[in-house]
Amino acid sequence: MSLRANEKPSESNTHSKPEAESEADADAPPPKATLRERLKFLTRRYGWWALGVYLAASAVDFTLTLLAIHMLGADHIRSLEASLRKSIGLEQRSDDETSSEPAKGTNPIWTEAVLAYTIHKTLMLPLRVAFTAAVTPSFVKWLVRMGWAKANHVVKAQVGRKAADRAIQDVVKRNAAGKAADVAKHQ
Repeated sequence: MSLRANEKPSESNTHSKPEAESEADADAPPPKATLRERLKFLTRRYGWWALGVYLAASAVDFTLTLLAIHMLGADHIRSLEASLRKSIGLEQRSDDETSSEPAKGTNPIWTEAVLAYTIHKTLMLPLRVAFTAAVTPSFVKWLVRMGWAKANHVVKAQVGRKAADRAIQDVVKRNAAGKAADVAKHQ
């Protein structure tokens, strides 16, 4: 087999396949993991950043749901609210002289908010979780590149180093106290 002057030997043999796979899988949960295991991995790997992404997605999700309900169904919600109040007996009686019929332009914002919250908590939950799982790794990588966050392995190394330093200091203090007690005994 001859090589031309400008050709280089193939480097495919220089890197083993498991090393390349381990680099690619560093940000992925274990293969064939259940949804619960994936969420645990996400929380363990990204911690507060995952919670922040989830809460931001929740705020946007609830706001959009509330706006959609307000824009598309305010009149329908008013009629449903009135029929519900009537059926459970919350509507004011007409024979009461101080009460009057509710104004037709009454703003059902609280009813809309309760409906939006219900939809937000039930129907939108799978979307929020999927969005969080999809966006968090790339978001954290972007933050690390920008210098606004530290890489997870750096944070864990610092925490481990601090814990080891404290343990060493505790051992040194105990040894010094023990030696002082031994010296005091012998005198």
